Amino acid sequence: MSKYIEVVVGLPIDRLFHYAIPSHLEEEVALGKRVLIPFGSRQITGYIVGFIEESPMDRIREIIDVIDREPALAPRMLRLTKWISDYYLSPWGQMIEAALPIGLKMESKRVIKLKEIDKAEVIPEIEKKSSDQAQVLRILEGKKELSLEAIMRKMKKKGVYSAVNALEKKGLVESRLVLKEKLVKPKTIQIVKVKEISEEVLKKLTKGAPKQAQALRILKESKEEMTPLQLAEKVGTSTSTIKSLKEKGFLDYVLKEMRRRAKEIEGIEKEIGKLKLTDEQRKALGVIEKSIDEKKGEVILLQGPRGSGKERVYLEAITHSLSKGKGAILLYPEIIFASRAFARLTSYLGDRVAILHSELSPGVRYDEWRRIKKGMADVIIGTRLAIFAPLKNLGLIIVDGEEETSYKQEEVPKYHAREAALKRAKESGTTVILSSGSPTLESYYEVKNENYGLTRLSQRIDKRRLPEIKLVDMRIELTQKKNRSIFSLELQEAIRRRLEKKGQAILFLNRRGFAAFVLCRECGLVLRCPNCNLVLTFHFPGRILRCHHCNYSIRTPDICPNCRGHYIKSFGIGTQRVEEEVKKLFPKARVMRMDTDTTRKKGYYERIVKAFEEGKVDILVGTQMVLKGIEFKDRVLLGVVSADTALNLPDFRATERTFTLLSQVIGRAGRGSLPDEVIIQTYTPEHYGIQEACFGDYDSFYNREIEYRKELSYPPFTHLINILVRSNVEKQSQKVASHLASALVKAKKEEKVQILGPSPAPLTRVKGQYRWQVALKGKDIENLRRVLRPILKREKTLTRYSNVFISVDVDPVALL
Repeated sequence: MSKYIEVVVGLPIDRLFHYAIPSHLEEEVALGKRVLIPFGSRQITGYIVGFIEESPMDRIREIIDVIDREPALAPRMLRLTKWISDYYLSPWGQMIEAALPIGLKMESKRVIKLKEIDKAEVIPEIEKKSSDQAQVLRILEGKKELSLEAIMRKMKKKGVYSAVNALEKKGLVESRLVLKEKLVKPKTIQIVKVKEISEEVLKKLTKGAPKQAQALRILKESKEEMTPLQLAEKVGTSTSTIKSLKEKGFLDYVLKEMRRRAKEIEGIEKEIGKLKLTDEQRKALGVIEKSIDEKKGEVILLQGPRGSGKERVYLEAITHSLSKGKGAILLYPEIIFASRAFARLTSYLGDRVAILHSELSPGVRYDEWRRIKKGMADVIIGTRLAIFAPLKNLGLIIVDGEEETSYKQEEVPKYHAREAALKRAKESGTTVILSSGSPTLESYYEVKNENYGLTRLSQRIDKRRLPEIKLVDMRIELTQKKNRSIFSLELQEAIRRRLEKKGQAILFLNRRGFAAFVLCRECGLVLRCPNCNLVLTFHFPGRILRCHHCNYSIRTPDICPNCRGHYIKSFGIGTQRVEEEVKKLFPKARVMRMDTDTTRKKGYYERIVKAFEEGKVDILVGTQMVLKGIEFKDRVLLGVVSADTALNLPDFRATERTFTLLSQVIGRAGRGSLPDEVIIQTYTPEHYGIQEACFGDYDSFYNREIEYRKELSYPPFTHLINILVRSNVEKQSQKVASHLASALVKAKKEEKVQILGPSPAPLTRVKGQYRWQVALKGKDIENLRRVLRPILKREKTLTRYSNVFISVDVDPVALL
């Protein structure tokens, strides 16, 4: 038996810690279990990830306790989290905590108690030397004890730690460590269980206590489990009657664990299993079922537009996996889609379906995780965190909308759920379906190289017609029609017609991660970096155009270098301005806006969706989220206010993002019984990203875009690692970014690694933090990590106690 364990903790510290195992806990320790450990002056949760025979240091502390009876993480899950940690350069402990439900952490808190002192004499004396110490004493007056956090909240200032420590040294207060109460634990209720009672006893009881006798008869005859209150209500008495029966020994109170359930979404069409399969669906299903049977861990790209019946294929594939004794994980990019799928699949498969996503209450998420771990649920639906579901026998993973950027976590640990799914499947021989109408270039590149299979659903169910698509050239609006409005005359007239017929319109604007660019409104020219071919970002101070990849910059020209026109200006429209313009043009229309500002509060997103679906909104203005959850029952007008905002982001994926967004807009339309109408406004209608989206020609788009990526050495031909340095002092973030870049240039030596930057980030200042970035580019991801890892470790150590923060994004989905 090993004497020492290797432990990781859920803190931004990328290293192992070693602890001794006390003799009384030797039988309890196991890989994947949580342990309570001393950590500095605190006690926190650690995770056992290994064992060693000899101590790496002279003095080693012992663990305090083993928290789990059974390991929280199976060996496979430990290996998966370790791989993700290594690949994305994130601390292993933080990755483990991302895989577990919140509320499993245990840690201590420091509580402070005032000793017996003469307060009237002591506090004024202390006040003369330290007002902070005197304030602590006053806060503790009349209190049994208070946590350090509570004292800090009351004082609302720094210096609490030093004040408390000084008071403890003076013998005026004492402190101790206590464990914080668990955030989640199983929910239990008391139910009543009747004991064996003869009829003779019941007859005697009837004479003296008829209500008690009635309660016992109901319990004996009922198959339902009841609480004391429920039983009392059935009898028509109080709980004291039931308590008397317990005291007489006729029944027992038994604790029963209750499952907390996710809130169901109302009005979901649940009959997905009754429609007849199309020929294309049968063909696709045959390919998937063969892969599941062969257990080779194949990856299959299921390509098909919205409305082509991909979800029906999911259901049949899941059913086939279950018939082989294997479970399934179905990932969705958004909570709204996962919740709807959960409602539909639960109606078909019952309680063997579980759901996992970040908006579940801690109790519901904990109960779902435990049900999966116990084998009570073997079909798991959810967002990216569902890939860590503790499912023992996995046969199928489906990633719906695999092109969506929401599969990449924005906070540390910055992992991509699709890549985690591929890694998990590879180890277990599980089939993976990557499903999309417009796949990522990386996935389709793997298809072209015969690493992934491909099956297509080209037709919509019931052969529903595509929407009418109109492309409006905004250059003509300005130069020929003299229309300076953000809405073309054609879009204005279409909205007017729709309102006259009591119809609805959605005006879509991509503003996520928006950065201003300079556009000639006469010829459509957008100024780009000559080195990187990325759009130059406009900065108002100094009217500078800058490349945020290589730091190239020029002054903004007054005359267009292409057509010599004078209408060359910075371009930027927000949803708020669109809403204001709509209200001016259509004052009688009922207008709502859906973006991060209007949906920040809980429940507001669902409220707007419901209002639109119930016809209480005439015109809805919104960002990408309007494409996510609204079901169009009647004919709807969809207007894309500007296709150029997505197209001209300073990001090499801008064209791909535009193609995907427009494909989604077109795909969302035309799903009802009547075709919808789509109007797309743009200053560059000839651009292939816009043209191919309108024609629905993914292959033509891919062929053009892959050549651009190859020519400029962008993914999938290379890998990128982006390092973001932020600080509330601009010079500090710039200094650390410059230092990082210099160190990386020296370290790369013979490695085929390109260092880009340092440069200001496209979004230069966010929440008061100045942001600079440095990027690494190269064909071999391991080379990039090898160069970066030691420098990153050293730089993070140097900046640990400053106000500079460094974050690393491996294979970023956006460079903003």
